[in-house]
Amino acid sequence: MKLYAEVIINSEALEIDRPFTYKVPEEFNNEIKIGQIVKVPFGKGNKTSEGFILNLKNDDNIKFKTKNIAAILVKDPVIDEDDINLIEFLREKTLCKYIDAFRLLIPVGIMKGAKAKKKKVIVLKNEDLSNIKNPDGYKKIVEFFKTNSGKYTKSELINEHSISQYKLNKLIENEVLSIEEESVFRYNDRVYNKDSAKTLTIEQENIIREYINSDDKMFLLKGVTGSGKTEVYMKLVERVLLEEKSAIILVPEIALTPQMIERFKGRFGVNVALFHSKLSDGERFDEWFRVKEGKSKVIVGARSAIFLPAKNLGLIIIDEEHENTYKSEQNPKYQTKEVAEYLSELKGCKVILGSATPSIETYYRALTGEMKLLELNSRVDNKAMPPMKVIDMRNELKGGNKSLFSRELFIAIQERLKRKEQIILFLNRRGFSTFVSCRSCGYVFKCDECDISMTYHKNGLLICHYCGKTKREPRECPKCHSKYVKFFGAGTQRVEEEVKNIVVSHFMHYNRRRYSRPWVCQINNGKYDFSKEVGCFTGEDGDDGDLVVFEPVAGQVYAFGQKDYRGGNTEKSFCKWNGSEFQACDILGR
Repeated sequence: MKLYAEVIINSEALEIDRPFTYKVPEEFNNEIKIGQIVKVPFGKGNKTSEGFILNLKNDDNIKFKTKNIAAILVKDPVIDEDDINLIEFLREKTLCKYIDAFRLLIPVGIMKGAKAKKKKVIVLKNEDLSNIKNPDGYKKIVEFFKTNSGKYTKSELINEHSISQYKLNKLIENEVLSIEEESVFRYNDRVYNKDSAKTLTIEQENIIREYINSDDKMFLLKGVTGSGKTEVYMKLVERVLLEEKSAIILVPEIALTPQMIERFKGRFGVNVALFHSKLSDGERFDEWFRVKEGKSKVIVGARSAIFLPAKNLGLIIIDEEHENTYKSEQNPKYQTKEVAEYLSELKGCKVILGSATPSIETYYRALTGEMKLLELNSRVDNKAMPPMKVIDMRNELKGGNKSLFSRELFIAIQERLKRKEQIILFLNRRGFSTFVSCRSCGYVFKCDECDISMTYHKNGLLICHYCGKTKREPRECPKCHSKYVKFFGAGTQRVEEEVKNIVVSHFMHYNRRRYSRPWVCQINNGKYDFSKEVGCFTGEDGDDGDLVVFEPVAGQVYAFGQKDYRGGNTEKSFCKWNGSEFQACDILGR
């Protein structure tokens, strides 16, 4: 019976978004597998194209003319049967193309010919020196390899450890030592400070017991800020590892990944893989390969990490599940929580959605019994929730204060700085002014492509924060030609300018696009007295600066005017206020 393969061509063209049938040559019959990458002739000119094997079938009844598979490019399958089921789920749910779904599941480097980086190391096979004359001179080398087997290459042993090349060759020749290939991983081999297990509160112990004894697959862990949700995650991951299973822990922002990886690597060591979009192609391939080989059973990353080929998946944790970054804005436009729920059905693993302020949809499902609700209502050590204060800036204006900051906020900032304490000022508006308008006719300068008001920046440009289009600073109104063009609203650049006028201190401007781990260290080490978080809602969820005691929120009232089906972003603003460890809030109103 003839063997045929259904192949997905690696092409963006919508017209060929379907499997094509190719005959498997007899010489490939014993090595062809589902999930391999192959070379096939395609089109009228038989141009060589790459493709993925979606299915294999034996069939003598195929009447149409078929072409032969030309070569097997990657012999080890890059996807398995569960991955193919996931691809079909994504196609049905998001209406994406086959190739878009395939590219989610495999690293880009594979299509560019990336391979695991290898090095040849010397390994101790046995301690038998009976075939070597004068064995006393070799005993020290054997003793060295008892604790250093597989660590060094031949050149490293000769140049760095002063071991005789002649003696090494003699031991290899007599099969005391051998040369073996070992994978070299290109990312995150830093040794982290050990993270010791914390003593659990009674509430945390009850949550873990309830989780273990439950037959449910979907859980909502609703815990107030500082209640120890991360420690619960780590205890559950420990249990998963004892069962020889894998765990995936997702965070909403790359900005939060270093903090989570520091804790998990500090607890679980090199067993942890890190995966997000800022890794290079080689680094992404290495982490994907480590997970596929089962060398990493704990995976921490942003939403794309959910597609890693974890062996024997036992648990998926989605931290800060309310964040909208779990919804992909690129094809396939998947919702990470839906993918996690499908994987739970497919692989039988459990899923925990964690948040201090769960989304309305998730909370409703938990209250109606669609998923198990677990609650942590108290903070660790019974610490009180930080006070929150709302200040109406209209009253400040009536009192003659035309500044961006209320008098109470200004006094509080000065007091904190005198005590050598730190302040984080949060504002989710980039630029200098949030919009530009004509005072004569009311015309608002908008993006020609998006019909969204453009933001003025200090470099003299109006920028659309949706598509990136720019315009020069306007001199007159294009509608009535009036010269009375005014800049309205406060962005982060304006706040920064005003802060520098009233505060002489170490000041840092933080933006999630420039986020890096050193920033966290500099804040925690007290290098900066005053930092300003800008650009996104998730910026300070999970920022654990030990010395930060005062965290005002500037201009949050503007968030209520954003277009969103959750009542003008009211829900998101509540999540921001309630989910953060605010010592005080300053609301800049209209």
